Amino acid sequence: MSYVLSGVVAERETLAMAERLVAVPLSEGMSLIPLTAGFWETRHVPSLPLVDALERGADVGAGFWRATAPFARLSTRSPVAYVEAEFWAGEGSQLSVVWRAGELAQGPLYAPDAISVALRALGVRALGSDEFDTLGLGRHRAVDDWLRG
Repeated sequence: MSYVLSGVVAERETLAMAERLVAVPLSEGMSLIPLTAGFWETRHVPSLPLVDALERGADVGAGFWRATAPFARLSTRSPVAYVEAEFWAGEGSQLSVVWRAGELAQGPLYAPDAISVALRALGVRALGSDEFDTLGLGRHRAVDDWLRG
């Protein structure tokens, strides 16, 4: 079974400022803006830009940074993380980027716990196995499912 995640996580009040994007409430006062394939396609960026760059052995590219610039700007309110994961049959990748005060603070990070590392940078503390589970990021297995509830 597969799992795919592409989205932005930050404090609920911070993501409420994002224009024309839907923020889904998570626990601990956080929210997730799921970034669908359509979001990336309109910006001419692969739908999993960090995984794509990793697989090609290349830099993320200017398209990713242009597409995520609004999230970097939102980080002047509170830290913001872009998180990405792709798994199939237990094998896969986690990647993350964190912005703070309008600047890149961490990443792109590729690690088995890259999402939890980013969530810790946002102030999330594990209330069980890890920060990923604390926010319930395993609730849906596909990006579009987050928008359907």
